Amino acid sequence: MITRINNSNQTNFKSHVITAKEIKELKSAVKKNQAFLYDVDTTNGFMHKNTVRPDGTRDGLYVPFAESVIGAMKKIKTFAKDKIAKFETVDAHKKGDPELQYFTGAPFNSDIHSEKGTLGGTKIPETVFGKPNILIEIEPEKNDVPTVDKIKNVLAKKGIIRLEKNETTPLKYGITGTNNVVENQKALSFFPKLKEAGAKIAVLYGVATDYCVRDAAAACKQFGIKPIIIKDAIKEFGQDSTKIADDEVYKDVAVMTTEEFGTIFGAKNKKIK
Repeated sequence: MITRINNSNQTNFKSHVITAKEIKELKSAVKKNQAFLYDVDTTNGFMHKNTVRPDGTRDGLYVPFAESVIGAMKKIKTFAKDKIAKFETVDAHKKGDPELQYFTGAPFNSDIHSEKGTLGGTKIPETVFGKPNILIEIEPEKNDVPTVDKIKNVLAKKGIIRLEKNETTPLKYGITGTNNVVENQKALSFFPKLKEAGAKIAVLYGVATDYCVRDAAAACKQFGIKPIIIKDAIKEFGQDSTKIADDEVYKDVAVMTTEEFGTIFGAKNKKIK
């Protein structure tokens, strides 16, 4: 078990190193269109320090040392683009969203983060694989959750599905202008359809390990999709205040390196035991 928390790209939660059997299962799932890459919130505001608007507004919620994993994310793109389907989440806030109340000001160095349509809410180029084939928008009144057949088609064509959210977990929705957080009916409809479409394994990377990546892994587990995490392509927000080493969400989760992920698509690497 690896439990140490630090900023040197080591795994920072209870987990196990991916096994040869799990690598074989992942290869098979990719071949059968039963696996997808899950990109969690890799936007400018989270990934780059001092993202500021022309009016001086601090447009971001910078994850400390996030730049240190961008190189790994770029490699993931090289390995995976057009070879595996991609599901990505992005924060898409409006002023007055409940989450902004507790992620604003000290110590978060943010006035607002990931407001829809701003630089802070835009994905970094290293994780842009193309235009989403399916976009599930944050507005609850929009009827844009894809059918099982459409999801199957995206999985088969190695396409991209993007889900906008305004809470750390995709399964919750914060009602703008209120303190209310309710169930995100779109996500609660989408994940079972994703499972029904044949998805079995999600390979996760992104930020932050102790918030949105954790909640993405929890969402996958809730609906019977196995999460595997690329450990050198994630970064935690807090060390001293967040004891993620003991987080039950990560119990028994397999972790792999970017280079090991590359072997799924034919890149050469050392033998995995």
